[in-house]
Amino acid sequence: MLRIDTALVKCDIAIADIGREDLVFEAGGIGRRIRVFRLPDENQHQQVQISRRIPLQTEHDNALYVCITQEDGHLIWSSPIYVTR
Repeated sequence: MLRIDTALVKCDIAIADIGREDLVFEAGGIGRRIRVFRLPDENQHQQVQISRRIPLQTEHDNALYVCITQEDGHLIWSSPIYVTR
């Protein structure tokens, strides 16, 4: 049994109920939450490639950022990439 006990989130979760899909518990505020999920024994994924169409404003610079969530939940943010049109 996993017990989560914070000021805003209190719950018990059976270990068997933790899968690879996130269990998400809102923890108040903007985007504050607790995510519980099981990692695979071995991560076979070492690369990713994506393509996005991003609408740009023509009047001024567009600051674009890349944010990556690591396997352990930590975030990596790029410096801004400025694009003009």
